[in-house]
Amino acid sequence: MVEENKRQKRREVPPFLSLEESVEICNKIYFKAGGDVSEDQLVNILDNPLTSSVYLQKRAALRAWGLISKDENNKYKLSSDAESIVQPKSEQDKRQALLNCFLRVDQLKRIAQNYAGKMLPDEQYFINSLVRELKIDHSVAKSWAKTFEESGKLAGIFIDVKGRLQIRKEYDKTTAERVIELDTPPPPPPLPPDEKFLPPPPSSTSTPFEIRMGSIYFRGPQPTEEDYATDIQIFFTAFQTKYKKLLKPEGNKSET
Repeated sequence: MVEENKRQKRREVPPFLSLEESVEICNKIYFKAGGDVSEDQLVNILDNPLTSSVYLQKRAALRAWGLISKDENNKYKLSSDAESIVQPKSEQDKRQALLNCFLRVDQLKRIAQNYAGKMLPDEQYFINSLVRELKIDHSVAKSWAKTFEESGKLAGIFIDVKGRLQIRKEYDKTTAERVIELDTPPPPPPLPPDEKFLPPPPSSTSTPFEIRMGSIYFRGPQPTEEDYATDIQIFFTAFQTKYKKLLKPEGNKSET
């Protein structure tokens, strides 16, 4: 009996709607109905008859992603994650909610765990891996592969590495905040008050300039417009003297 249940679980199909399609429906529920709907209102939003299998599968998909739940008044209400997606307090709030929804589907979480830190294989090899390593039935493995890639992009579990997708090492909801922080570039370091001018040289032998990260910094007080021509001439003369070997043509071996 246990083995039969395992085989049945491996044949489980992915949610009928992708995460992106489900989010679009949540937007309609929120902006057209205020965030909670009756069964009849949900029927109108999903645009399928109440008794149709398509309606039931769409509704089940919304629940599988954790986007709606049924309250004591028999109304379908958006979850806190759904509200964070359609009306986020911040970009991080939205991304965390999307990641939560993605990992709420057990099969997608298992795939992410299996591939954490690895490159996403080409489609056929990915499907074969789902069948052999995760024991997903071959009849539904292609659907799971497609759902994982499409919905995983929206959930932010991938890193683009030279045009290929890599699953993040830290992908799950307990480290999602850290992943999001790594995606956000750090603020630039503060510049000195006089960013192009350094303190005077310690001795007369020091050069009147310094090169930092590709920028030229002149020492001493800020020059006037009349001083610029002299400063530039000093710079190039010193540069040619100090780096003469670097400026020497490749084929000229006689100069010292």
